Amino acid sequence: MTASVVKPNLFCKSLMGAEAPYVFMPMLLPAGPTYLIHPNVDDKATVRSVFVIGPDKKIKLVLVYPMTTGRNFQEILRVIDSLQMTAKHRVATPADWKQGEDVIIAGSVTDDEAKTIYPQGWKSPKPYIRIVPQPK
Repeated sequence: MTASVVKPNLFCKSLMGAEAPYVFMPMLLPAGPTYLIHPNVDDKATVRSVFVIGPDKKIKLVLVYPMTTGRNFQEILRVIDSLQMTAKHRVATPADWKQGEDVIIAGSVTDDEAKTIYPQGWKSPKPYIRIVPQPK
């Protein structure tokens, strides 16, 4: 991948101090086979897909597992909990979030709106991250 395809930016640089050690960049694949399934897997084998579709009839999540890997139902339930809460309370859940842990006020919520919704305030380790206790 050349520098013209992926250019570092300030947001990615600010993530260098984050807990997760990786920054995921778009991946460009050559035309033809996508190379996403191991070449020694039987080409007649299927993959297992999980789709979570919201009440608005929009796909909220797609998980694809190879035939040889079982699905992680705890992760599926965690995602559904997160999707339901984030739709109702205008928050986002951080990586590895679990029920009862702190959440992040959605970026679409202005500071003025957030002051009304969360009068007790929030923690803000970065200007774009506003952390509050999970809403009830």
